[in-house]
Amino acid sequence: MEDDIENEDIQEFFKIIIIGDSNVGKTQILNSYLKEFKKDVKSTVGTEFEHKYVYIENKVIKFQFWDTAGEERYKSIIKNYYKNARGVFIVYDITNQESFNSIEYWFNSINEIDAETSLIANKCDLLSERKIKCDEGKKKASKYGSAFYEVSAFKKINIDTIFNDLMNRVYRKYKANDKYIDYQKNHINLNDQNEKYQNCCY
Repeated sequence: MEDDIENEDIQEFFKIIIIGDSNVGKTQILNSYLKEFKKDVKSTVGTEFEHKYVYIENKVIKFQFWDTAGEERYKSIIKNYYKNARGVFIVYDITNQESFNSIEYWFNSINEIDAETSLIANKCDLLSERKIKCDEGKKKASKYGSAFYEVSAFKKINIDTIFNDLMNRVYRKYKANDKYIDYQKNHINLNDQNEKYQNCCY
């Protein structure tokens, strides 16, 4: 299916970046969505990117996902890759308080770009190790006007949902489209999505 789309003319292109502290699972989230979860992955050095083609309203749209390094030594470099981003995932780990404390830094780092955002709380399959409550994440997201989801890259909980939601919001914002998108050939229908999905893992 993806190969068929790639052979057609691309009519729109949008860039989405994934940011957050090191070891919160940014690469695993992207792998879980596009490929498969990999338990042992090396920390991202600088940036890496993947892409996905989808049909939206009979148009071929290319979304490019930039997976960024979260280590302190790369932070000044990473900002160079924010340019032209239309969507941003800010990721933290529900078992790591420090990663949650860093959220303010990450939101402030993107305040010069006009992008749709989603605050993502990863590793919600590790409930017995939870340090940050779901309501804390919701409150933080509300502060920055961001969408919020708890996810598990390992168990693929809410993974498709967060990508579908952000792609939908990016497209609507930049194409002034007021309705939800039906991703026709990728079998994704976002109608009534808020009734179908929960933001928190319990």
